[in-house]
Amino acid sequence: KTLHIKTERKENVSIDWLGALLLTAGVSVLLVWVSFAGKADYYAWLSRETAYLVGGGVLLLVLTVIVEARHKSPIIPLKIVTERTTGLAIIASIAVGVGLFGATTFLGQYFQTARGYSPTEAGLLSIPLVFGMLVASVGSGQLITKFGKWKPFIVTGSVLLVIGFLLLGTIDHATSLWTVGVFITIVGLGTGMLMQNLVLAVQNTVSVHNIGAASSTVAFFRTFGGAIGVSVLGSLLATRVADKSAAGLAELGVNSAGGGGGSLDLSSLPAPVLAVIRTAYGDATGRIFLIAGFVAIVTLIAVVFIPDRPLRKTIDFAQGPAEGEQTAEIPSFGKDREYVAAELDEPNEVIGRHEAPAGSAPFEGLSTDARDRLLNILLPEPKDTLEALDEAEAIRSEVVALQTELDAKMLDFDAVCERLRRLGLSEDQIARVLGDAHVPDPHQHFANSGHSVNSAHSVN
Repeated sequence: KTLHIKTERKENVSIDWLGALLLTAGVSVLLVWVSFAGKADYYAWLSRETAYLVGGGVLLLVLTVIVEARHKSPIIPLKIVTERTTGLAIIASIAVGVGLFGATTFLGQYFQTARGYSPTEAGLLSIPLVFGMLVASVGSGQLITKFGKWKPFIVTGSVLLVIGFLLLGTIDHATSLWTVGVFITIVGLGTGMLMQNLVLAVQNTVSVHNIGAASSTVAFFRTFGGAIGVSVLGSLLATRVADKSAAGLAELGVNSAGGGGGSLDLSSLPAPVLAVIRTAYGDATGRIFLIAGFVAIVTLIAVVFIPDRPLRKTIDFAQGPAEGEQTAEIPSFGKDREYVAAELDEPNEVIGRHEAPAGSAPFEGLSTDARDRLLNILLPEPKDTLEALDEAEAIRSEVVALQTELDAKMLDFDAVCERLRRLGLSEDQIARVLGDAHVPDPHQHFANSGHSVNSAHSVN
């Protein structure tokens, strides 16, 4: 099936160039800061450079908020961000981004550096993470569709994410691969339940008019959180590895002083030194996952406070604050055309989140544009239906015009008949003179013909 949706051409569209520029600049400055902070060749976390970069990034983001609040078409509508569900989903998504990007980044390094596997083998050993994400994402989606409840799944996903990372916080260079596989599967299950379902929670709250902006905002902050998280965790990992390596090499009587910054060729290291490096990296990776576990607790707290709303069965056609909200109930997939027809004939159809008065037409109060978009969603092949509606409306207009003309002619006929009565002719004589058995009753004619016109009129 193909969904045909009417193309809408918007006039006088204002693009938020300044907001986009300020947002990009502010985020970029913060990313530059976390990318180089804490590295010996650049600057410390607490340094003048940090103050400049963080201060500059925050200032740019504050200016972004000011611009977004005043622009009529902001790139990130503030009313979306300040809405409770969206705001909490953003916080949870940032923490999920830290966990997801951290797991995919540091697991590969753990398998290669701490365990000595090749990049290909490291990728294969990460399959349980992807498997857990796939099963949880598809499975939770199916269950949400069936039961109409999404919050239990994001709460469960958050719990699994916390448990998985805390368990990964116990690994070291000697942990069994089967154990690591189980732990990362749990992380995958939690991530799979959270990633898209957090977006679903937001889409289930905002109007259709804002779904695109809200969904992209959540995805943006998830990616931003992941980038920040990987940089921060990577810096902490490097510091931890350096400290433990120095301590281990000192026990071997090896001087660890020297420049860093180059890549480490493990194959060229003596066996005792290699063992120290792998031990340090394996133990430090466990510490990083432990930190990620505490970050995941933020996700759990955020999703617990997200309002629990059933999966909505309405589509909001709000075009702006002035027009209000208009919704129409949507049948689930697999329902046939007869079911749709029955829904459209139901007098208590939901219009604008209010119940229509008994006996009113299901589309009464909807503009033609809103009606067309409603049919685009309700019917699998709406093109023929819309064409038939246009034809019916054209014929209805012709019928109304003909009835108006007929009304005038019948009044003229009544006037002539009344004149004949005044000249002395009876009803029977008038009928015989006119060659008919009776004089037509125009009111009865209108009563019969008016029903079809009203019925056609109720379509719009």
